[in-house]
Amino acid sequence: MGFAADVVCILVFLAMVLVEGQRGVLLALLDFAGVLAGVVLVRELYVPLSAHFGSPSTAYLVLLFVALLLVIIGGVWLAKATKMQVTGAEAAGGALLGICTAVILCFAFFDLLTIRYGSGAAILSNSLLRSQIYDLTGFRAFVELVRTFAGK
Repeated sequence: MGFAADVVCILVFLAMVLVEGQRGVLLALLDFAGVLAGVVLVRELYVPLSAHFGSPSTAYLVLLFVALLLVIIGGVWLAKATKMQVTGAEAAGGALLGICTAVILCFAFFDLLTIRYGSGAAILSNSLLRSQIYDLTGFRAFVELVRTFAGK
């Protein structure tokens, strides 16, 4: 069952790379900043608002949907207003920022699943990507390696 969560994340990664690669660096950077700010705000606001929505997972999902909708509307409006020509280097930079945005979106997805089902649920415990995206296992190992090389 954890395979389903991994498939969703892989599809999010593919979609974000394709979309942001065509939009370029500037719009991809604005999308990344908007999604990051949206997820941070959702994580702060869902607990106090969960009483109004019936459950914490419903509050998280509704707030995340509203935040992403605002980012999408703003991004589409900016894309239509600017009508920029995207070069190959800008497309590559946009695709790279699309990967960063996908990491944030998948983090929010795993956060939602953890809130809804608990951290021991089969959909999370069998996931291959959860340890890298949500628990940041690889990142923490890299930081520890750098600290070891730096002598700290």
